[in-house]
Amino acid sequence: MDLPEPVAALAKTINPTFEKVANGLPPFAVVHHVGRSSGTEYTTPVVAFAGRDPDSAEILAVIPLPWGPRTDWMRNVTGAGTFELTRGSATFHVDLLRVLSAEEAVTILAPAPRQLLQTFALEECLVGRLRRVPSAHA
Repeated sequence: MDLPEPVAALAKTINPTFEKVANGLPPFAVVHHVGRSSGTEYTTPVVAFAGRDPDSAEILAVIPLPWGPRTDWMRNVTGAGTFELTRGSATFHVDLLRVLSAEEAVTILAPAPRQLLQTFALEECLVGRLRRVPSAHA
């Protein structure tokens, strides 16, 4: 589903403020991505969960897509094939991206986030391999 123009305009207005709150308050996180044409660096607050791939035991990021996979930030990250995700002071590299149906994506999650995700009528989620970026202070 494409974002209606009034909703898109509102999101662009409130996202910078919401991002400050979202960065340290789970299940919120911030996606760092680069514009496909402009090369401009952007940040977008999202809801993000971690789960395990039942086939490989890899840790995966599961990001619900309430506005669908055609938003600007989604086009940027899928075009690049990778992005950085921050929550608080932790930074994660996310790659091997794919869009899954919400029904398939919830199978990756533990019971609590699975239940939360199933509460909303979402159709799709972005899923990718999640790897922590070592801190420069570690």
